[in-house]
Amino acid sequence: MHSSYDEIRRISFRALDAGGAAAGIDEDSAHAVAWLEAVGLPGLATLADALDASDPSSRSSGLEISPTVSPAKVINAGGQSAVFHAASVVDLLIADAQSSNTSAAALTLHGCMHPLMLAASAARFCPRGATISATWRGVEFTIKRGKALMAENGPDATEWLDPSAFDVSLSCSFAPPAEQTQAGANLTDRLENALRSGLDVDGEAHVRISDYAVKILVPETEASRLGGAGAGLTDND
Repeated sequence: MHSSYDEIRRISFRALDAGGAAAGIDEDSAHAVAWLEAVGLPGLATLADALDASDPSSRSSGLEISPTVSPAKVINAGGQSAVFHAASVVDLLIADAQSSNTSAAALTLHGCMHPLMLAASAARFCPRGATISATWRGVEFTIKRGKALMAENGPDATEWLDPSAFDVSLSCSFAPPAEQTQAGANLTDRLENALRSGLDVDGEAHVRISDYAVKILVPETEASRLGGAGAGLTDND
């Protein structure tokens, strides 16, 4: 089915909000889902799988940084989907690189489902002059200022939805990046075309997310109106 970037972002936000994702994560991951769809990767299906496979009480829980003798941090995701922590992990990585004497940082995320969301969050938050890389089981994304410079050894579309928990290596550096590869150029072209012409998304995945998103809506009553329920005159979520 055909949709727009903003519509995918809105419906994803509502599904995450209704599903109990932490404040801020709902917005950040909604943008990540839309970005994935815009570059031809399964954002909606990833979000639907993450919601189906998780307990609502776990969707706002934090992650634990493990003690390590290495300069690189090790974070235990405990099998949780990156849908619920990708933006926080990327933010920590960037902050570590900015505060480092070498202008570089690295961390390992242990036991992470749906690591594709980390690449999408990196694409949104990568600061000027920085390069962020995410690598797991032979797949490598390299991001600079919102563009995928490399997306090497990516599997077929259905394999992106592998429910396994992976160990993901992340790095951030303010050194000059490698030149863009053809695979990265293809992703960039898809993104720019999608923003101009709209997105073709998986209709079944869209229905699954719509089923979650509708749970944020409640029947209108006098009590709910007094409490501020309803979309009001504008819808800016």
